[in-house]
Amino acid sequence: MAKKSTLSLIDLITEIGDDRAAEMFRVKRRTVASWRRSERWPLARDIPHLIELSGGRLSLESFFYRSRTDAA
Repeated sequence: MAKKSTLSLIDLITEIGDDRAAEMFRVKRRTVASWRRSERWPLARDIPHLIELSGGRLSLESFFYRSRTDAA
């Protein structure tokens, strides 16, 4: 069985936009924008909750692998 592919946090935020991501993760839009720009990163203790709030679109890998746009 193939492993389900998940997005990086940056890719998810880029895909759905800062406003929707802020609503999804229940944080300020400025916080989401700082994650998208890699200026700040979620605290390790918050990652499991963010994965849950993403509805399966994120996994632990999402917080440790580079975005598709960074890989180019």
